[in-house]
Amino acid sequence: MNLFDVSRVHCDSSATCDIENWIAQIGSPDSGCFMMPRTPSPTKRQKGLDLEATPTNLMSLSQLDSASISTSDVTSDSGASRRSANPKKRERELRQASDYPLRRDLISNYPKPTPLMKDLYALQDAAVIPSTVKTALTKDSTWANQPRQAWFYEVGPKETTQQTSTDADMYSYTRLRQIRENTILCKTRMEHEAGWNDSVHAPLLEVALSGESGISYRNVTCCRVLPDFLQDNQSLFNVKIDYAILLDFPPKSSLASAVRTFRRPDPRTRHATPLQLPDNPDTPTVIPIETKSATADMISGPVQLAAWAQLHFAYLQRLPSAGGELPVLPVIFVHGARWRIDFAQRTTDELVSPASVLFC
Repeated sequence: MNLFDVSRVHCDSSATCDIENWIAQIGSPDSGCFMMPRTPSPTKRQKGLDLEATPTNLMSLSQLDSASISTSDVTSDSGASRRSANPKKRERELRQASDYPLRRDLISNYPKPTPLMKDLYALQDAAVIPSTVKTALTKDSTWANQPRQAWFYEVGPKETTQQTSTDADMYSYTRLRQIRENTILCKTRMEHEAGWNDSVHAPLLEVALSGESGISYRNVTCCRVLPDFLQDNQSLFNVKIDYAILLDFPPKSSLASAVRTFRRPDPRTRHATPLQLPDNPDTPTVIPIETKSATADMISGPVQLAAWAQLHFAYLQRLPSAGGELPVLPVIFVHGARWRIDFAQRTTDELVSPASVLFC
């Protein structure tokens, strides 16, 4: 049992069914792509190094082909690097794009909230912590941060018959307590993004997804965009995120079979994700996570996630099941210890990003 038992909150399974049905329709790939290349405007001066930007992947000497390096390649690469150092300019480019320009909106203005949106709002006031850890949590909390009674749910008689259940809860609590201590330390040290990722975000994702089947996470900081997408849209060159939540289906499931069937003709060109993962797995990327330190600005992360949404929908558009409405994409921005969940949707003429729930 996970310490935070979100299964006790009513969860409409239609959100999962939408994704599963969408994947099940996969057949042969579509050669079309909705993105149009966009030439970046030149900058007037060299930008300084952005210590909080997700680092780009360095190419090894063995990957360099002198015959393929041209002036246009160098110009494109340097232009992408300059764009990443100026998030406001990149935001303007996304909003002024000729195809599917970005529009940001409030979640309250969203006409048809998805089941996931409703569930996330329900979590804000839900009891998700088992009462088995209440005594320990109260003891470890200061007078100014005592836990609220509404946070806890009573563990039923059947759940208390096994000591292993309580032991598992206390083990998860011990790990979360260490993550909290690491969080305080990162704030005190004014730690950079890499420090937050190592000591806070990765351990928290590990605890959250422990024991969950069909889903996993990976650090994709150094993963490039697949070259096929760069040919269609050079503005996707510098799309970077820190973590990706992936669908990791059981090998014998129908969804895993659907992905394998789609990729079987040529696994080198038919990918389950638009990122160049080292093992080229059969695990579709469903949620991007971009992290920033507590001292970073609040603009860069959402801009990077909006650029990722462009890439994500460009990938989905190539699949045969893209004939209908594309699924809404949840995106997660982590600023220090604050987790914010937004959503991205591609309509017929624009990319909409309504702001959503903030978890501290």
